[in-house]
Amino acid sequence: MQSHYIDQSNYKTFFERLRDTGLENYKGFWNSISGSDIDFDGDIDYVVGNLGNNTLLKINEGKEISIVAGDFDNNGSTDFFPSAYFKDSNGNLLLYPFFTRHDFQKEVISVRANYKLHSEFGNTTFDELINEIVSSDSVYKVSVNFLETSYLENYGDGTFNLQALPKEAQLSKVHGIYLDDFNADNYFDILIIGNDFGGEIGMGRYDASNGVVLLGDQKGGYIHQSVEESGLYVPGDAKSLVRIVVDNKPILLAGQNNDKIVSMYNQKSSIKRINILPNDRYAKIYLNDSIYYKRELYYGNSYLSQSNRDLLINTYVKKVDIYNQNDTFRSIIY
Repeated sequence: MQSHYIDQSNYKTFFERLRDTGLENYKGFWNSISGSDIDFDGDIDYVVGNLGNNTLLKINEGKEISIVAGDFDNNGSTDFFPSAYFKDSNGNLLLYPFFTRHDFQKEVISVRANYKLHSEFGNTTFDELINEIVSSDSVYKVSVNFLETSYLENYGDGTFNLQALPKEAQLSKVHGIYLDDFNADNYFDILIIGNDFGGEIGMGRYDASNGVVLLGDQKGGYIHQSVEESGLYVPGDAKSLVRIVVDNKPILLAGQNNDKIVSMYNQKSSIKRINILPNDRYAKIYLNDSIYYKRELYYGNSYLSQSNRDLLINTYVKKVDIYNQNDTFRSIIY
């Protein structure tokens, strides 16, 4: 039986807004997003968390993996099946079902009758399997072609440039993201945490990350800090990452599922604290009379996280303009 895929391009979705932005062809397992004016040009850039490269879901250049979802056996529940590239008997990479025969037959009982041997199932490509088991006209198909946690540079004209972060950021899923100038050198740094202990048995845990600190440099790149250098160690099923202020000191809190909260304090950076009002939207932070960077003042940021909204700035800042929802502003001059 031939499957009937619903082409998502026929539906008006949020993703239609990505057209002509430079991002429309990047399809990933995006988990989180955090924004700031990382390159100091007056618009908001972003760091986006993805699955990473340390998985069985390898994607060769120019290829995609497929994921289908639908009520394949008409039992009223939605089944979700991914694919992955594996070598066939001739050594060629083909798209095969990611789940085993045992996993599939728990969702679609006809698999047991159609593929009596595991070897028969193992030699069946993903498209062959889907065409065989589909019994519904409403099957959704999406594809994924990019797995790397990345930096999105905002060009300010509605377009972006996506750059994968260094390999140390690709060891596991990324959830919590925090952006700031940790070492007070006028370059934005990136702190990320991740992992996922709830993966399928065939995939196992995503548990290779202990947290990552990337220090920005004058060349626009990032330098990875070891655990000994950064002091960051969040090895659990890490999800949320927030900043609070205690006794005028910034404290980062990393939440780990079914585990303790990890707290971190950056002692190297002297800061000033500015109280933010409920209707404040963003701030322009001036390093001198002409050079400034922009920070949006979020209610919620990164993955299921809500930091304290007070604005913390380094002591070399000369002036801060804080804009409210009416785009009027108040100035704080140092």
